Amino acid sequence: MIVFVIGLLLVVLRSLVPAEVVVEPVIDSDAFREEIVDEVVEVERPAVLIPQEVTIEIIGFNFVPSEIVISPGTTLTWRNLDNKAHKVVEYKRYFYGERMELGDTYSFTFDEIGVYTYFDANFPKLGRGKITVQNEPLPITGNAILMDYNETQGKNAAVVLLAGLSVFSLCSYIKKSEKR
Repeated sequence: MIVFVIGLLLVVLRSLVPAEVVVEPVIDSDAFREEIVDEVVEVERPAVLIPQEVTIEIIGFNFVPSEIVISPGTTLTWRNLDNKAHKVVEYKRYFYGERMELGDTYSFTFDEIGVYTYFDANFPKLGRGKITVQNEPLPITGNAILMDYNETQGKNAAVVLLAGLSVFSLCSYIKKSEKR
C-alpha cells in the first residue's frame, strides 16, 4: 500500500513539473543591450478563426447558450431538443422563426451589427436570449471553449487528492497495525 502511495505521489509530482524547461543564458554586455533596444521586432498575431455557423440548443425551455457574441455573416441555428414545440422570435421582429417540434431547427444569418434580444413565442416568460453581432475582436462564446493550461486549479485538485489518499492510506495502515 505504501508503494502505491509513493508511486501515485511521483506521478502527481511529475505532472506538476513542466515537461520542458528552457534556460536562457544571461548576457551582461552593455553593447548587446544597446543592439536589442535599437532593434524593433514586429510580431504577427496568429489568425483567429471565427465560426461562421453557431448552434443554440433549446433544452428545458431555455436557450443554451442564452447570450452569444458573433461576427456579421454568421449563421445561427436553433435546435429544439425539448419534447415541447418552440418558436424563436426577436422582440422587434428582425427574425421570426417557424414552429419547431422535437429535433427541428431554424436558421438565420446575421448580417447587420447590433444587439438582438429574442424569446420563445410559445413560452414567452420562460425562454429568452441575446445575440450581439459585432466586428472583431470577439470574445470566445457559444460553441468555443477556451482552456488555459496555466491555471492552477487542476494542480491544486491533484495535491488535495494526493493528500486525501495519503491520509486514507495512513489510517488504513494504523488500523491494520492495531489489529495485530
